[in-house]
Amino acid sequence: MKPYLLRLLFLVLILISLLRVGQAQWGVSGYYLQHQAEGWTSTLTDNNNEPVIELPGAGWQVGLDYWFRLKNKRVEFLPTLSYSTAEQGQSSSSLSKDYRFTTTQLGFFLHTNFYLLDFSGDCDCPTFSKEGPTFRKGLFVQVSPGIGYYRFAAQDYPIDLDDQHLAPGIGLGLGLDLGISDLITITPMLRATYYPSVSWEGLPGNGDDVINLPGVSETTTLWQYQAGLRIGFRPDKKRRW
Repeated sequence: MKPYLLRLLFLVLILISLLRVGQAQWGVSGYYLQHQAEGWTSTLTDNNNEPVIELPGAGWQVGLDYWFRLKNKRVEFLPTLSYSTAEQGQSSSSLSKDYRFTTTQLGFFLHTNFYLLDFSGDCDCPTFSKEGPTFRKGLFVQVSPGIGYYRFAAQDYPIDLDDQHLAPGIGLGLGLDLGISDLITITPMLRATYYPSVSWEGLPGNGDDVINLPGVSETTTLWQYQAGLRIGFRPDKKRRW
């Protein structure tokens, strides 16, 4: 098994041990990812000046979290372990091969939800044991400090571009809890996460390779845009549909 997968497995086992399954609220999540990195945007220097490379591309993310909240205010915390992958390929009529760049990430983030429309409420959320307006009870703003462990790789590229990097980040999101029952809550989410500095050593090449990424730097700022769902579970509550 690859080293970064072993690290992920180890972190997952730690989180599961903290969940006290059957006595706690926990959740799983899945997101579509899109990225924007100004320092990693380039047009290949082929005959037609194409195609455009915008690393690290698009992909997906899955996560596992544990839920707890403040006692008297609607501020809720979801420490989350996540795994994501993104990919971008490149090809053109003037190149003899297709190349593929891949990015994987192990992340740990403390997602913190602020229910500003019901900040002083005593709702036993995110499961909706008490009646109340959906938007007032369920709408929240999320702030997400955390850190990501990145692994970058390229296939069929003329030089070795494998690299690893640890990058702190901060996210801002918007979500809505939809109580299906006392047991299950579904939460659609939108989030943007900003990484001030992410490095991929060797990415620019040296100008003598078969292809070159002009203007690309080793270090860039990175935005990660996420859209997806979280499914929350509360096994300690009696099921009531």
